[in-house]
Amino acid sequence: MKRVLALILPFIVIGCIKENLSHCPNWGRYKVAFIEGNTPPQVVESTQQLYLIYQSSKESSEKGIKRYRLQVGKDRYEGEEPLFLPSHLFTFYSLLTIPSATEGEGEKENSSGEDASNEKLLKNGEYYLYSRFEGRVLKDSLNLFTLNHSLLNAIVVIEPLISSTNSEELILLEITPPIEEEAIVDLFTGLCGREGSVTPFFEICRCRDSSQEWYYPCNPLVAGSSITIRATLSNLATKECRVLYCRVSLPMGLEGGKIHRFNLSITPIEMAVEAVGIWDWEEYFHHLIVEYKPLNLRV
Repeated sequence: MKRVLALILPFIVIGCIKENLSHCPNWGRYKVAFIEGNTPPQVVESTQQLYLIYQSSKESSEKGIKRYRLQVGKDRYEGEEPLFLPSHLFTFYSLLTIPSATEGEGEKENSSGEDASNEKLLKNGEYYLYSRFEGRVLKDSLNLFTLNHSLLNAIVVIEPLISSTNSEELILLEITPPIEEEAIVDLFTGLCGREGSVTPFFEICRCRDSSQEWYYPCNPLVAGSSITIRATLSNLATKECRVLYCRVSLPMGLEGGKIHRFNLSITPIEMAVEAVGIWDWEEYFHHLIVEYKPLNLRV
């Protein structure tokens, strides 16, 4: 009898892996994990938040939502519990949020499920990237999929050009961002609405340590709009500060997935925009990497 059991047990264990019998945990399902292929390297200093929807492509009614984190310096997403799915073809829709805050992990998704939706309202000051792809879950111990996210909202990049006759330094740069009402992304389509106007309040841009470029991620804005730039200058000798204003017309608005670059000329008496350029995310990603760092005021 013992010899018979010894012969049967290995087949039960093998059956658990190969035949997916009902006595196995998560039987008929296989572990699925994700890594990131497009996050700007070595510059992100806050934990990224991933909101992911998965849906079986006609083979079953299997669908659901998962939330993951991507820690600094890593490329593999971490969730509260591993994801197990049946061996079907799935479509994965994901929204990656990179908080502008560098302390802690930024705002976390509600894990209770009450915000489980394919529509999300974007916020200014955070970087949003989107990905959609199809992948087949195989009967394997681990299915590792690569998510290649691309920019969803807009990024304003300002390069101030201070006149050599100016005895001041730029210590603060702010803009009037779009309101937060209409920039709702549909994760099933990747389409995002544009805001119809800007707020009357100023938000701080952030500066790269290695250059004089200032950044502000914001919601897309309709064509024909304008934003206001406010610059605070400090006198190198007296340390006294003064403020300059400049209104920038945007015939094309602020397009989602684009980097809008402004050259800002600053003289002792005025400030004006000299040039405007629009970059695609892919082009900018491989040329100049945006750093997500806090502003270091030099007052």
